[in-house]
Amino acid sequence: MKTVFLSMPSSSTTSDGKLNEFTKSVIGKLIKKHIDIVFISPMFIFEFANSANLSLTFYNWKEQCYELLDRSDELWILKFDGWDKSHGVRHELAYANDHYNHRKIKYIDIHTI
Repeated sequence: MKTVFLSMPSSSTTSDGKLNEFTKSVIGKLIKKHIDIVFISPMFIFEFANSANLSLTFYNWKEQCYELLDRSDELWILKFDGWDKSHGVRHELAYANDHYNHRKIKYIDIHTI
């Protein structure tokens, strides 16, 4: 089974680290369409991190992001508003470009899933 890292800007979450309803809808459509893929993202743990009073900035989580990227077969960038200006997305993409010699990087238009 393939593992795909989902990269998305923090605008896909609410201020308390929860995935907003639109983001949940997009990810739900991806799961339904690609039932044979395991999707992972550090965004999935932010709600728990926030409840433990941990900072949700990319810089506090980048090592975990890079570890998840290393374990993934592909990187999919979800093109939510602000994706191209997001520090986290840009760093994850740069890391993947530096370390993914053979892995696929895919840009996903969230409005056409």
